[in-house]
Amino acid sequence: MKYMKLVVGIITLLVIVYAVRTNHAEASTKKYLVLVQEDSNKWIAYDNLTEVTTNGSTMLKAKQFSDIMDFTYAKNTSKKQFSIKRSKGRYNTYTTNSTKYTYTSKGKTTNKKAKFKSYKSKIDNSNLCIAESVKSLCNYRIFTGDGIQEYQDIGYDGVLCYSLKERITKVPNILYVRYSDGTGLKKRLSSDVIYADVDADGYVNITLLDSVIDGMPVVYQVGDENVLTCSWGEFSNDIAPLYVHVKSVGMTFINVFLEDYSEYITIVINVKSVPGSMSTSGSSSWSLPIYVADSNYRISGTLTCSSSSGQNFYIFSGTITNLTPDEISLGSSTLNFNTSEGLWIYNYRINILALKPGMSWPISCVFYSEKKCENVTMSLSTAYH
Repeated sequence: MKYMKLVVGIITLLVIVYAVRTNHAEASTKKYLVLVQEDSNKWIAYDNLTEVTTNGSTMLKAKQFSDIMDFTYAKNTSKKQFSIKRSKGRYNTYTTNSTKYTYTSKGKTTNKKAKFKSYKSKIDNSNLCIAESVKSLCNYRIFTGDGIQEYQDIGYDGVLCYSLKERITKVPNILYVRYSDGTGLKKRLSSDVIYADVDADGYVNITLLDSVIDGMPVVYQVGDENVLTCSWGEFSNDIAPLYVHVKSVGMTFINVFLEDYSEYITIVINVKSVPGSMSTSGSSSWSLPIYVADSNYRISGTLTCSSSSGQNFYIFSGTITNLTPDEISLGSSTLNFNTSEGLWIYNYRINILALKPGMSWPISCVFYSEKKCENVTMSLSTAYH
């Protein structure tokens, strides 16, 4: 970690909207992630660019790939052909339903043959070409099996890497990879608590994976510095101790986030008493079993509200369960908490890739509201692919 700094006062955190992370396959359930290099350390991930054929060939969506690489995509409908052009004089031309394609460079055209024919997707009607064929236009490498365990852990069977920068020698460190919306593939920030009742000074341990990544300092903000203040302890082994100094009875939050806002966590601290003082917080709380379900999933858990000194904090802890016989992906899903009066309390983005049939995934979040709302319902806004 290059540095950590204090942000004084309340700021508005940017909530990252998660893009749909679903990969369709033709006659195959394998999922391949496409990574495109933007600079020496930064890779952008796209998981909707491939389909896998009956013989296991990985196919690439030509137009979408061209747009991402800043290439030119062209169609010749009468000849049933399409081209991916790195420049006016360097391009590949494919014929739909044929394994044959050509590579043109400096006025010379070379005939080539792919392992599988180019075809039009039955899912979104896009033209597909064999993924490795574009290595004539840019650097390319595919990674499968050993060495990509962290990618496999989030649901991918292989990783396709493309670069205009440098030769690709190894699979990119997953912590350097982000989806196009800025969201990291793997969470780097976590805390050992999301809620704590305290009556003395102490530490909250913040975990930051791979702290040497440039441009990713960790920042914190305190909601009410009349209740408590914070300072960083000595960082060691990916753990950053955040010292909490209690000042008065009350409840407030600490937001900890990467400075680019790509990740953040919220910790609620309830100061029940202060050393040397007989006062207590006089806080109240209630818990409400809450769930939402349809034919595809069920979310169930407990919503707990703690109120103190005019602050109302809500903690939801539960699970989402796949009720279908197939894997489901909830990459752009939004968990909403509402009151009967229609007050929108909180919007929580869910990012779950390939939740297996019958399996559950833990969900927890913390938020706060100026109003105390006891009649709360929950809903999920999502799209299935």
